[in-house]
Amino acid sequence: MKKTFVISLIFIVCGILGFVCQLLYAYFFGLGKEMDIYFSFLSIPAIITGASGAVFSSLFFPIFARIDSVELDSYIWTIKECVSKIALLIAVVGFVITYFNMDYIVGPIEKSYYNLSLLLAFLLWINAYMSIVNGFLSSVQNYFKNFLIVSLSQLLVYIFIILFVLILHQVIGVNSIAFGMLFSAFISYIVNRYYGNLFKKSQSYTKMDSFVVVQNIILIIISFFPFHSFASIAYLWAGQLDYEGGVSLLGYSHSFCAFLSVAASMGLSTVSFPDLARSLSSKNKEIVNQGFINFWKQIEAVVVFSTFVAVFTSVFACPIISVLFLRGEFDNEAVIGLSSVLPIYLVNGVLIAIMNLTRNVFYSLNKQKIFAVFSGLVTFIFFFSSIIFSIQVNYIFVGFVETISMGLFALISLFYINSLAKVFWFKDIVKLLSQIVLLILIAIFLYLFYKNILNYYLNNIVCLLISGVLYTVLADFLLCKILVNEMILSVNEKIAHVIKSKLF
Repeated sequence: MKKTFVISLIFIVCGILGFVCQLLYAYFFGLGKEMDIYFSFLSIPAIITGASGAVFSSLFFPIFARIDSVELDSYIWTIKECVSKIALLIAVVGFVITYFNMDYIVGPIEKSYYNLSLLLAFLLWINAYMSIVNGFLSSVQNYFKNFLIVSLSQLLVYIFIILFVLILHQVIGVNSIAFGMLFSAFISYIVNRYYGNLFKKSQSYTKMDSFVVVQNIILIIISFFPFHSFASIAYLWAGQLDYEGGVSLLGYSHSFCAFLSVAASMGLSTVSFPDLARSLSSKNKEIVNQGFINFWKQIEAVVVFSTFVAVFTSVFACPIISVLFLRGEFDNEAVIGLSSVLPIYLVNGVLIAIMNLTRNVFYSLNKQKIFAVFSGLVTFIFFFSSIIFSIQVNYIFVGFVETISMGLFALISLFYINSLAKVFWFKDIVKLLSQIVLLILIAIFLYLFYKNILNYYLNNIVCLLISGVLYTVLADFLLCKILVNEMILSVNEKIAHVIKSKLF
């Protein structure tokens, strides 16, 4: 429990630093062609690199467990060499394809943006190579339960991006972001490669079926398409619309979405995966049933926490964005644009948080192929929608279709799991929906109070703080007293116990 809390806390800090990065982007670069180019180019390698750590963990954890400890060093070294070569090939091919399709990816590029675009694409594909290699190295560290080292290395990404943007934004523009990413990738490589001396070259020969490994990697990459390719499809779609800055608005919205999903579920998902895999692979039915029960409890906890944040942020979107972003290159028009699409992506963040946990069940049950089919299906639906509607819509509609596609992914995945074992009942769904409706009503009531009373007497920041505190207190009280949420009651008891122990 303590380890889960620490890892979750680090993920939350990563999310906060990532959010600080977005504030810097908005302040120094705002909306416009540079940020549209950045988000568009970033999203393409992210289809592969964004999932690399999870792909390698999902694929190799079961294999590592079956290999004798004497042969494991040799196997890990062999895989590392193979991954490095594949990553280099992907980076080279990816850059070449990007180079010859720059006009399609970001629209017609003016001469003044050409050199910037070329350097940005080059840096991001080098970073893609490093990210894939780091993904494998970090998965090995996680296998040996060095969660803290891996989590701390993630902090480096945001720290160096912040430093490079602050120092170099006037000199090289958005390329300062890419330089920060690349520098942090090199440092992360050194940490993951040499910590614990886990990667040792062995004289023994390890036989490896490369075809099966590559086949499984492709299968798992397809499984992660909704998590990472949706952004690419959305940016490509928005890039064709007659609205400069639409890609940037979707990019900023995705950042909020990622922060919410990571803070709500990633720590829990990472730490609980090994125990869930052991429970669901057991031949003892009681242990298996307990595994499913624990999974649903995790889903309930994630839904309550993520919707608690999402509802308040959605209802108060405009004043929150004004406080955070309304400065520098980010003007009032940008605030209105972002506040229009943000609530849609916060719903998406809740759905992704659910799927971060649900994905583990499929891998624990050895149902990767079925999960890949579901992933491929919803990705095709989203991509096909972008072709059908093409340029006839605006960027808000793009976000709406993306969220609907993710919602479909969550529904079919959860109901498939429920068909295997009765994980949840109709009353459980009603209970969750009741909690969400209650949170929405509380937030709307407080927004009216904020708009009609508080806003006349206090400045915006103080108003938001008061509204946030009242929202937390009312939500806690009503969820406990009316809906009797056992999880929140348990948290309240622990907090009360800690306070009493400190004071008395």
